This record gives sequence, structure tokens and C-alpha cells, in this order.
Amino acid sequence: MAGMIRAAVEAGEGTPIYVPIDMGDAPTEWEVRFRNTDGSERAVLVGGTGKHKRLKSARAVINFHLGYFPDATSVSVPVIPGKPVG
Repeated sequence: MAGMIRAAVEAGEGTPIYVPIDMGDAPTEWEVRFRNTDGSERAVLVGGTGKHKRLKSARAVINFHLGYFPDATSVSVPVIPGKPVG
């Protein structure tokens, strides 16, 4: 799906977004989704596994985002209030 994300971003079809997942007592993880320009969203899947792409730290979210937008000066990393961040 990574190639599909890159092609969709380059075509101006949308952008990846990051949804916080409550992991109980463990630090938050983020599910990667793709938001289309019409506002609809779709899951980003790990190639060949059918599992949703998850990032396990805020640093991973930032690095993932910078991989698609190397000139970005900020990225929104949503959190769950009161939960630890990885």
C-alpha cells in the first residue's frame, strides 16, 4: 500500500492521517488511514497481510509522515487524553 499512498499523495487525492488506538496500560499506537479529498477514509494495509498499518510511537508517526512530505514543518499527532504516548 505504501506505493499506492505515494501515488495518491502525488496525484493530490488526499493525505495519510493517524488515528490513536487505546492500548490499555501500554503506550498509544496510531493506525494509519488515508483521507481522500472528498473526506472519506480508507484503511492503509500492511502489504500482503491484510492487517491495518500501525505505528508504535509518536516518533514513528513523524518519520512516516516526513517520508511523504519531506518539506513539512509540522504534523498533527493526535492523542488520547490521559493515556501514555509511545
